[in-house]
Amino acid sequence: MTRIEINNLVWNDWNVEHVKKHGLTKRIIENAILNIKAFRYGYRARIVLICEFKGNFISIVVDRKTEGKYYIVTARSADRKERKLTI
Repeated sequence: MTRIEINNLVWNDWNVEHVKKHGLTKRIIENAILNIKAFRYGYRARIVLICEFKGNFISIVVDRKTEGKYYIVTARSADRKERKLTI
């Protein structure tokens, strides 16, 4: 399986506020990324990470900027189809 190495997350005012609309925080996302269970490629070559944090699955969409550096596009609770990817 291909591995994704994330060394740096890119945050700005827009994406911090955007993930808040989905009930998440920067801290939750940064901790969830430490526990990637699965991923898939999405729209515009973005990567959808399915992560687990405190028993909840979170879908985090990132856009690769450089090796190891990813911009957070959005994040939300993972849906049933995404959770099945972790099995």
